[in-house]
Amino acid sequence: MEQHISTDTKLQLIQMIRAENQQNRMKMQSRQKILNYGYIEPESFTETDNVHNPFLGLRIRIALSFLLFLAIFFLDYTNTKIDTIGSKEIISAINQEMDINSIDFIQNFTYTLSDKEE
Repeated sequence: MEQHISTDTKLQLIQMIRAENQQNRMKMQSRQKILNYGYIEPESFTETDNVHNPFLGLRIRIALSFLLFLAIFFLDYTNTKIDTIGSKEIISAINQEMDINSIDFIQNFTYTLSDKEE
């Protein structure tokens, strides 16, 4: 006794199986990426999602540094000062030596790491 299944029902079943298969593949790919790389990559984008540009931050920093360079170049070329700051003051501040020991602040609160009172 064969049971008759309509073609619409068969098409719906095929679509459901294909959708489940696609979901299983995406899950397996994300799990494989976790094992291989240690992080999860975002799921695939749909047409309505905006694609994030990974180099946007780098481009902004490069543009900002270029603008700052042009500002210093302009100050040096025209010998103008903004308030009391000119190109010579900026260059001397950049070339100033810094004491590395002033950065080492960990020695000031090492007492918190031991049980002894000094």
